[in-house]
Amino acid sequence: MASTPIVVPSGKSVSYQPLVPGDKEGSCYLCGAYGTGTAKKKVIKATFTDQSWAKSPTSDMVCDYCTWALSYKFDTRLYSFYGTESSLEALSRQRIREVLLQGPSAAPYIMIIAVSGQKWLHFKAQVGMSLSDWVLMFEERKMRFRPQEFSTLLEPVERLYQTFTKDEIASGEYQSHKMIAHGIDKWEADEELVSPHRGSRLLELVLFVAQKGETG
Repeated sequence: MASTPIVVPSGKSVSYQPLVPGDKEGSCYLCGAYGTGTAKKKVIKATFTDQSWAKSPTSDMVCDYCTWALSYKFDTRLYSFYGTESSLEALSRQRIREVLLQGPSAAPYIMIIAVSGQKWLHFKAQVGMSLSDWVLMFEERKMRFRPQEFSTLLEPVERLYQTFTKDEIASGEYQSHKMIAHGIDKWEADEELVSPHRGSRLLELVLFVAQKGETG
């Protein structure tokens, strides 16, 4: 079978092998979905540390999709993904920002935002069914929010980011000379919008994708 390419954030086209149906049938040990798959002992390595996430811990089978994702032929740990029933896209931070601003284009969908690039996330994520309430996996944490909440917070964060660091915005500990350079009135107005979200996952996500020069 011919390989299928996917473009990753670097612009490189990576080829991966299509799914090959396994010889077992049942519920997947990892994701819990029912279908065909491969014996668990052939897929799950002794060094696999995420067994506590297993959706069907008594199953001895890993489905075709999870088998593919764990194959290392295309290391899914390295990338953030947005997928629907008809497409799969590996995302840069800039593209994550764009997708979150646009909101989901179709349901069902899945969105995985990888921070460390070292964790298996696909079977930990939840499939989203609502076009108005986002559900996504931000590293190993599930998040729910409305796209409008994201855009409303992104605007003042990116205005502040023109002058301050992301650490300053996250902590609320701003350097006074930067406050003067930014403009005290402007800083106060934006800080008033940001401060209620300090310490939240939403602010952490916004800061993760915030760009300089993107103030709308």
